Amino acid sequence: MEITKIKDFDTISQRILYGYNFAFSDFAPVKSDSADADAQREAHCLMRRITDELYKNPALLDLPLAEDDSYGWYVCNNQRPQLNEIYLDAHKKVYEFYKFLYFSTLSGDIQSGRLRVKKDDLRLHKAPYKAINKNLLRTVGFDVVIEKENVVLQYAGAKGVLPALKFLAKVHAGRKPAMKFASDLKPVFEFIRCTYSGSYEYILERIDALYEYDGMLMDLKKQCLDDGYKQILYLDVGPTSFCFNVLLQKDVGGFRIGYNPRKYQQFCFATMNGIGEKAMLEDFCNLSADMQKHFVEICRPCNGCLGCTKGGRTKPYTVEVQFRDRVFDLCPQFPQHEWEVFTPDRINTLFEYHDLQEKYAR
Repeated sequence: MEITKIKDFDTISQRILYGYNFAFSDFAPVKSDSADADAQREAHCLMRRITDELYKNPALLDLPLAEDDSYGWYVCNNQRPQLNEIYLDAHKKVYEFYKFLYFSTLSGDIQSGRLRVKKDDLRLHKAPYKAINKNLLRTVGFDVVIEKENVVLQYAGAKGVLPALKFLAKVHAGRKPAMKFASDLKPVFEFIRCTYSGSYEYILERIDALYEYDGMLMDLKKQCLDDGYKQILYLDVGPTSFCFNVLLQKDVGGFRIGYNPRKYQQFCFATMNGIGEKAMLEDFCNLSADMQKHFVEICRPCNGCLGCTKGGRTKPYTVEVQFRDRVFDLCPQFPQHEWEVFTPDRINTLFEYHDLQEKYAR
């Protein structure tokens, strides 16, 4: 699948599967005694074909074919419970397929072009074979034989593919992750994106290309690292979610470049948090003109909802400020921290903002 910017999909399942295609790694072989570079390439092509075939035909895993729908930035999952159920159904089925394939290759034995895995081993990892998996497996060249105590996968393609898949599973089972995970399931994700090296540098480059930023995100990363920021890729993968954030993090705040399939604008460009904002507003007159303008733009004027007072038990968060001869009652409780795109001006403003966080959040 060619990675292009898509806002509207045919189905919700394709909206979710787009992320699996986007995160799929560039091919980068590593040295291995069990799988040479050609075998690793064949396995990489197979895993790519799985994501492509499933995107083209979600019915291969009985994924929901509901018409595309998504959430606005400020809409929570439980605000649309029926839509939430569709997303959960799709996420669960895709994840369970990959989890089965991962633990089959990790635990199974390879003989004469067949991968034989014990059902007990699959149950131990809560990764049982399901009959629906056969449709997708057959589409990409596997025959499935169910024995009394085993599941047998026979691949009709290059004979080096099964050892290469096993090597892929094993290398990540014992490798320290290069990213932070919201769960302990990182080897499954590394298997899904079929990375032998474990590199994730292409993620930021791919987002930059998608938005035609002409290297702006790589320049941002370099400037951040030069200024003492740290780069972290934070991932949430499992039966309920598949999303990731590239963080360029300072001690308090930082930049966040994220992907969430549930949102209509799947990719977001953001600052990590609003720590220190109320203190900045209270010292508004000492902020630069650019930062004053930033706060007037991101903070909602107080509408008297009193949601910040915890039922009247605390004082309102609202801070009265004066900007360009106008008075604003700004609420720091629900500021805008995410944008559809980054611009050089926005980036420069956020660098100043993050520096202020280091001062005002203490």
